[in-house]
Amino acid sequence: MVATGSSIVANLDRLSVQLTLSGLRGTDGLSPASDGFRDGNLKGLVISLDSGTGGTFQIGPDDGAVHRIEATIRDTWATGATLNLGSASVSTAASSQDMIGRIDIAIQEVVQTRGDLGALQNRLSANINANAVMAENDQANLAEASVLNLL
Repeated sequence: MVATGSSIVANLDRLSVQLTLSGLRGTDGLSPASDGFRDGNLKGLVISLDSGTGGTFQIGPDDGAVHRIEATIRDTWATGATLNLGSASVSTAASSQDMIGRIDIAIQEVVQTRGDLGALQNRLSANINANAVMAENDQANLAEASVLNLL
């Protein structure tokens, strides 16, 4: 684990995963580099991706774009800039029709976001399983080599 500036990098070598927490000191006064994840203790904090932001997950053995997943979550708050349902009115027939159109768009946005997150989850799961198999194979090879060295 390496802390530099406003970020901290945790290398989980056995799983070929690298987690980078970065950002400016938040309103809570915590810095990802100095106050973040340490030895399995999150100090009551959670790792989250906020709307409109994202993160990069390294999922493979090498430091390259092929072994990374970019995760960005769209803003799907009802009153957010994307859906903008908070300022709508249904006081007239025309505004009611407009609201129905906005709700249809909101449903499409939520469905798309759920699909994107599902695809991300599937890719992460597949990589976790592949990395677990690689780790198991490495351990089996080491055990076999140790036995052969004893002979």
